[in-house]
Amino acid sequence: MIRYASITFIILALTSSWACQDELRDRYQNPNSAATPTLGEFFTAMLNNDRVRPSYWDVSTFINWHVGVYSQSVGYLNGLSRYQQNESYIQNRWDDFYRPGPNGSGVMATFKEMEKMYARLSVTDKEELEVFIQAARVVLCDQASQMVDLWGDIPFSQAGSLNGQGKIVYPKFDSSEEIYAAILKDLKTGADYFSDPQISQAAQTQFAKQDILLSGDVEQWRRYTNSLRLRLLMRLSFVQEEKSKTEVLEVLSQESQYPLLESTSYIPGEDDILLHPLATYSADLHDAFLDWTNYPAPYYALEEVLKPANDLRIPVLYDKYGVTSNGSFVPNSDYKALPLNLTVIEQTESVEQYAILDSTTFLFNAKLPGIVFTASEVNFLKAEAYERWGGGDAQGEYL
Repeated sequence: MIRYASITFIILALTSSWACQDELRDRYQNPNSAATPTLGEFFTAMLNNDRVRPSYWDVSTFINWHVGVYSQSVGYLNGLSRYQQNESYIQNRWDDFYRPGPNGSGVMATFKEMEKMYARLSVTDKEELEVFIQAARVVLCDQASQMVDLWGDIPFSQAGSLNGQGKIVYPKFDSSEEIYAAILKDLKTGADYFSDPQISQAAQTQFAKQDILLSGDVEQWRRYTNSLRLRLLMRLSFVQEEKSKTEVLEVLSQESQYPLLESTSYIPGEDDILLHPLATYSADLHDAFLDWTNYPAPYYALEEVLKPANDLRIPVLYDKYGVTSNGSFVPNSDYKALPLNLTVIEQTESVEQYAILDSTTFLFNAKLPGIVFTASEVNFLKAEAYERWGGGDAQGEYL
């Protein structure tokens, strides 16, 4: 009986081993053989970007230390190096736009690979899969506009030649005006495409599978494209007001042709454009904010903007914090921001007396998504346009 059980166990073990090998063969490519990526897989890789979704590296080394301190959107201590840039971290952020790295998807290089692959397709396949190129170009435009806003003139029109053409070209620095013009032109083209895309059921199924941002919702891609165009036109309006004004009012007066993100009933997971953390992600951002003491509530935002308006978002954004005395935690009585006119020693000694970033919303939230675009931003953009040029109810959009 024992011998029979042993033989049965051996047979079951071998069967299980063969099944596992078959499953591994189905799931994973043989590293010794070449794998051919698809247009959709490149698109997914382009979206999978830890410079978009919150990550420890981006928040700690770039957002807090550089953008956050300069814009006073995070708290900070008055150390002598508070405005000192770290060239390595700045370079790292720059590189992650142009080539894939551990933190960024290299949207420029990935898009050039997609263009190269797309150019080799048959006419029929191009029509079928154009949705991937159009959506990818919107992502590139969004990320490129952020690069321009950070650095000004950047390599753009000739960038990515190694991926696109297989040869090394030292690209010129395009002016910020030229890049914005090219981006706005591409977004207009994209908006027109998404208004009536010709997509087969098979292509739509593939697009929905690979689209980790909007799950293949073409109408939402249309709204994202138009909303991004509105955002960039409003930014450009402080440099080229008449041109921007004409195009903005055209968009706002023809919302059936150029629909925007809406917030009528406002369901964040549906109305906003959010890049959610991967299912395997379980960390949070508290270390990123604690690294450089960026967890105190920013003074200007809290004291000069939110509190005078009795803004309802204060309890969501910040925590009153408190002082631990004789082993007991005593909460602060009100939301008070850490003053900027104290010395770094005074700030360090009294930081517990002031509000901090909310722990549930920011510090310990493993589900915090990357905010690509919100319906609320569209309302603010429309309110600004109506306030400056007329054509609508600015106060209604603001509220």
